[in-house]
Amino acid sequence: MIENNLWLGRIRQARQDMFIALMECLNTRLVKRLAGLKRYERPIRAAQRRVLKRWLKQE
Repeated sequence: MIENNLWLGRIRQARQDMFIALMECLNTRLVKRLAGLKRYERPIRAAQRRVLKRWLKQE
């Protein structure tokens, strides 16, 4: 769970950096990369949900 949160933090930081870069100069390539971050975020969020469900079942 902690590792997942670390990864999500890295993804959030990358997204923030990309938004800042987009504000400075609109670049279609950067827009595509920004949209591609969801590909990395989805499985991490799914793993978090699985862990939480297991914890709730144990209680």
